[in-house]
Amino acid sequence: MRLLATELRRFSRRRAVRWLVAFGLLLSLVINGVQLARSAEGTQYSRGGSSFLSPECRTGEHNGLPVVDQRCFESSLGGPGPSNGQIVEFYFASPSDRRVRIGRTFEDTVAGMGVALSLLGILLGSTFLAAEFGAAGLGTQLLFEPRRWLLYAAKVGAVAIGCALVAVLLVAWTGLGQYVASALRGSTEGVDGAWLVDRAGNTLRAAAACALAGVCALAVGALARRTVVAVVIFFGLVIATGFLSNTSWGRPLGRNSPMNGIFAVGNGDFGDSETWAGLASLGGALLVAAAWAVGLSLLAAWWLSRSEIR
Repeated sequence: MRLLATELRRFSRRRAVRWLVAFGLLLSLVINGVQLARSAEGTQYSRGGSSFLSPECRTGEHNGLPVVDQRCFESSLGGPGPSNGQIVEFYFASPSDRRVRIGRTFEDTVAGMGVALSLLGILLGSTFLAAEFGAAGLGTQLLFEPRRWLLYAAKVGAVAIGCALVAVLLVAWTGLGQYVASALRGSTEGVDGAWLVDRAGNTLRAAAACALAGVCALAVGALARRTVVAVVIFFGLVIATGFLSNTSWGRPLGRNSPMNGIFAVGNGDFGDSETWAGLASLGGALLVAAAWAVGLSLLAAWWLSRSEIR
């Protein structure tokens, strides 16, 4: 446990981790600020034209053109047109509601964040151990803890816990921003105890996806010994998974790829059998992602135990 606590402190003090978390907090703040600025309830106008416009359908004027009631206009179609046959231009008016409504939209927000947090977990996990090979820091650590399997297990635990906490922080920060925006210039309707329980479940899924992605990236970073190589491999997997999932022959491979499982954990809507290459349940997605995380971790630990480290 002391070794795990040491690795957690090392994880939290890395400049890459701090900069990425700060960027995530700032990005969330900016997005919530834009939503707050745009939050309004008004009227949307769409332009139209016709050779006949009944005077009874006019309800006002906008930009110098008449505003027409759409139902009245549709019911008057087929009536006699003007004798000159000219096209009359006008506007249809419809209510526009762009208010921030956290009770209705935050579930989709967390689901979208599940994918983004998975990619963040790749960045956090890739840089944690791979960078230590370049800085020759791992050799110093082995002087204090020569049991390489134990040291790697502590690093896996630190990355998993650290990535999960980062994900929870970013989701909670985003939710707080949306709640403030909803309370100021929107609606908080639907926010109650049951809603909080459901959103806690969504948050746990996003945190699990971030943690699993971080553990997989840590293992690939240990094997490649280069942060850039690990990041490129995983982003290549994202592209390859999308390609394979859209082909009949590659669909089974895409279904069981690490990125498909991780994305499905964080974002999966399992009501549609076509999404996530056919992963039908959260349990199946967790099984695929966890199998890759465990398998890659064991391979990386074995490789670390046998490789020369200076």
